[in-house]
Formats: sequence, C-alpha cells, structure tokens
Amino acid sequence: MRIGINALGSISKDTGGKNYLINFIKNIKKIDNKNEFFLFLSHPRENIFGLNEKNGFKVVYIKGSSVSPYAKVFFEQFILPLYLIKYKIDVMYFPGNYIPVFTNRPTLLFIQSVLDFYVSKDISIIKRLYRQLLLIISIRKAKKIITPSIHAKDLIIKNFKVDGSKIDVVYHGIDRELFNNKISSEEFINGSELLKKYGVNKKYILYVAALWDYKNHGKLIIAFEKLVNQKEKDLMLVLIGSGLGTNKNFLNYIYNLPKSLGISNNVIFIDNLDLKDLSVFYKLAYMFVFPSLCESFGLPIIEAMTCGIPVICSNSFALPEIAGDAAILINAEDETEILNAMDSVLSSDSLIEKLREKSVKRSELFSWENSIKKTLRILNDLKNK
Repeated sequence: MRIGINALGSISKDTGGKNYLINFIKNIKKIDNKNEFFLFLSHPRENIFGLNEKNGFKVVYIKGSSVSPYAKVFFEQFILPLYLIKYKIDVMYFPGNYIPVFTNRPTLLFIQSVLDFYVSKDISIIKRLYRQLLLIISIRKAKKIITPSIHAKDLIIKNFKVDGSKIDVVYHGIDRELFNNKISSEEFINGSELLKKYGVNKKYILYVAALWDYKNHGKLIIAFEKLVNQKEKDLMLVLIGSGLGTNKNFLNYIYNLPKSLGISNNVIFIDNLDLKDLSVFYKLAYMFVFPSLCESFGLPIIEAMTCGIPVICSNSFALPEIAGDAAILINAEDETEILNAMDSVLSSDSLIEKLREKSVKRSELFSWENSIKKTLRILNDLKNK
C-alpha cells in the first residue's frame, strides 16, 4: 500500500506540528516495513528528517507551497491532489487540521489544534472564519478523523455534529531517548555550560511555549514578579519559544513586561532550541509551569513529567485530561493562583518529591509506538473499506 503524508508549508519553523512529524517519521519505519511511504514537502530545506530513498521514504517536493500561508493553502487544495494521482497514493494522511476538497483518495485527518474554538488576538476574525469553514469541509470530507485528546474529540462532536464513531483519540508519545529523568555527571556538567551560555545562573522555573497570546506568558511573568519580590525568592524564569506569526503589539508587550516590573535580570527569553538542548533545560529545571489557556494536548507537560520535574498547569481545555493527578491544576487566568502554586512547590520538599514521582508514572501512559501503531491500523482500515 502507498501511504502519503502531507507536510507542506514551513514546518521547520513550526512548533508542536514539527515535533509531532519528527517523532512520527522517526518511528514509523521501525514499526512498518511493508507499506510504501510518500512524504510531501515544500522545499529541500524542510526535510528536517534527513529522509531519502534508503530509509524507506519517497520524498516529493512541491516547490512554491511554502512562500506564504496562502500559497500553502492553494497548493494543498489544488496542486497536491494531482500529485496523489501521479504517485498512485492509496491512502492519504493529513496531520495538520485540513484536507483538500478536490481529492477522491481515502483520507485520514488529524485535528491537532483546537485553536479555532478560542478567540486569539493572533488570529483575525476573517482568518478564523476562513479556517473554521475549511475545518468544516475537511471534517465532512475525511473518511476518518483522529484527535490527540478526548476533550478535542468532544469539541468537534459538539460544534460540528459529527458522529463520534468517525473520530478516534490517539495520544501523542514521548521520545524517551531525549526526555527522561536520568542525567549523568558528564551531562550535568555539559548542561550547566549550556545554561551559562544563555545566561541562566541560578535556580529557574521553566515554561516552553510559542509566544502567542493564548499561551498566557503575561500572567506567568506577573505572578513570577510577586514570587521574587513579595516572597523574596531568588529565582529565574526561563521562557523558551519563538514569536512566529505573533501580533507585534502583543510581542512587544511580553518582551518589555519584565523590564516594566523591574525583573529583567530574572527573566530570560530563548528562541526555539533543538530537542537535545531543550531536554537539558527540562532536566535541570526546578519546576515547570504551563499556564496555557487553550491546548488540544499539551506535549510540553509530558516532556516535563518524563524528566521528573514538578508540573503546574492550567485547568482548561485538554490539560486536566493529560496531566491527570500528576500536576497542580490552576485557573491560569488568575496570577494569584499561579503565584500560590509556585510558592507551594518551593516551600515543600515533600510536595516536590510527590509530584516528581507522580510525573514519571503519568508519563509512562504516553508512547510513540502505541500512537503510531494505532494510526497505522486506521490507515490500513481505510484502504480495505
């Protein structure tokens, strides 16, 4: 069977979607050596997977489709279907929320993001309406849909009146070679040098997320200022993530907020890191705080839990489902709740140990092997229908 995977666009600059594809591509050939896989990319620079014919993938470049988001949509909707005919694709997998209207191939749609159900300053009304329209069409057109959480599935059923049997839940996994709670003395020394390179010179709280308004960095920074000044805690806050596509006014506000609060020396912004360096920041962090207000899964909290660090996260959207009882859940729109949760962790060694233990255990529920096996079963079923 010939299975096509759509990865058009600037995936090398993406965040969650990029990490998903990296892990999916990395693991799929370990599990399936029977089917042929065709990966559709926009440009050789987007081949961040190092794929070639030798490792079982046919990489097909559709140049011009990453010039702009609008170019991506055009090529995805009108040009890609022609390639599916040319390469005689049997089943097509779309892991990015939308599928082409004009294709007769059996399609599996992965709705990874539920941001269309949240009002964000980074998404204009026109863009949100257009995306919702495309999502409606994609949901109707897809033969099968998967989501990364029960919460995301329920949202789709509620808002689009979809038969629940059409949607399966497939949780994300975790790369345990990179993310784990073990660190050798050599790794610790090298890790300390990495932190020093970025100006991290004391105990720190970590947050990994793109700089978008719904990720709620502002409330976290305000709560952190109170932690440092009112609670007299000598700490740093490390924020890892880029502001790609972010509203410029919001971005300026976030970058200038620590200075306006008098804590610019305590807050460090770091652009996207490769996964190896990112894992070091997780392992050496004192705690991880994830105050995002809209998530269909929330992979960073699983990355943090796998590294065995205490986790505090928002109680909105899918986060309670994913975190279970292994994190402190808070109303992240209230900076006082964020402050009190951070202070409670800092004030109790027994709570830290309890959260560490629960985190590692909770993370064991998430496996890329299980995720990919389930996805492959669905793709094979589509071919046989």
